[in-house]
Amino acid sequence: MELPRHLAHHCLRLDCIVLALATACGATASPPATPAAPPVDPAIAPIVHTWIVAEHVLVKGSSLSLEDARGFDGRTVEVGADNVTSPWQAACEGVTHAHQPRPLAEVMSEIGIEGGERLIVERFGLPAEVTEFRVSCTDRPKAPPLTLYVGTERAMTCFSGGCYLLKQF
Repeated sequence: MELPRHLAHHCLRLDCIVLALATACGATASPPATPAAPPVDPAIAPIVHTWIVAEHVLVKGSSLSLEDARGFDGRTVEVGADNVTSPWQAACEGVTHAHQPRPLAEVMSEIGIEGGERLIVERFGLPAEVTEFRVSCTDRPKAPPLTLYVGTERAMTCFSGGCYLLKQF
């Protein structure tokens, strides 16, 4: 059935009005807002990243095998403003941070990184002065802190006879 010409014209205008209203309503509806992440304290900003284990070294007297240490290559360490996850301990959902500047040579001597292992750390790109960050769990107070030695976009952390060289992911 065909509509008379004058009615077809009105239906066409009505379609346009409906379309215009639908478009206008859609234009005013906004998607739900994603809450903005709180700003990161500038004092801890250097560590708040996803880090990836890029290389490893063994410390003097370590009973860890090279193969065991190599097994951590490519694994990630997630450090947030209020949480931390690493391959060496269970995740913490509440943390505190402490930091202090340290000469890298002093850190390596204290940890027991010697000889060729020392050269690997130096070539990795850590600067002569690093910042030692200690991230301690508040939800598990007996857990040992995660210690990161950070310089630029590179860092190092040590656990159980191995030190792991990290880069930002």
